[in-house]
Amino acid sequence: VADKALSYAHLQYFLRDAVEQNKPVEASRFAVLMFGQGSRKAFDEMYKNPMRWLAVQPKAPRDRMSQEMVSVALARLARTDREPGDAYVRREWAGQLPAEDLAWVRSQFAIIAALNLDNRAHQWYVEAGHIPMTEYSQAWKVRSALRQPRIDWKWVDASIAYMPQSQRDETVWVYWRARARVALGQGDTARTMYATIADKHDFYGQ
Repeated sequence: VADKALSYAHLQYFLRDAVEQNKPVEASRFAVLMFGQGSRKAFDEMYKNPMRWLAVQPKAPRDRMSQEMVSVALARLARTDREPGDAYVRREWAGQLPAEDLAWVRSQFAIIAALNLDNRAHQWYVEAGHIPMTEYSQAWKVRSALRQPRIDWKWVDASIAYMPQSQRDETVWVYWRARARVALGQGDTARTMYATIADKHDFYGQ
């Protein structure tokens, strides 16, 4: 960080990954690297009680630190107050944050919902859209779509396409993308995809 080898975008990804995994010590460390030592106390207080912290914040945060702190606080509501938290985000903050930050907040509600077998996970992922996420969240994005009574195969195909190449090449996602292609009337493409994993000695290869 001192040598500027890591950009703000790198640090933001690490911070948000730590928030997603509920690792407060790591999240606090990355916040300090992003915003300076003086940010630690405010960040730690926000992390412990996001709703109380948000209640006293001015709307429409302008600087990067304020925007990121509000985004993390709203994301934390997915763990502490998921249903009222969602209503609060929509009512108080939906028009106050940059679209990309709000989309990330939606993705955090989505992954926590998915892990708790909450049927709203897919809708939150749809609201988040195809944005940068951790590979873990990318996987649950597709699984949530596959849990729907009527599967949107175009969404499944696009969601897998958005994964990084290394994840996309895993047999599970080659298989499900091929299934999506069949459903979309692209049987020849699907057979080619199936053939690439047919020799793999795992569940999806077999």
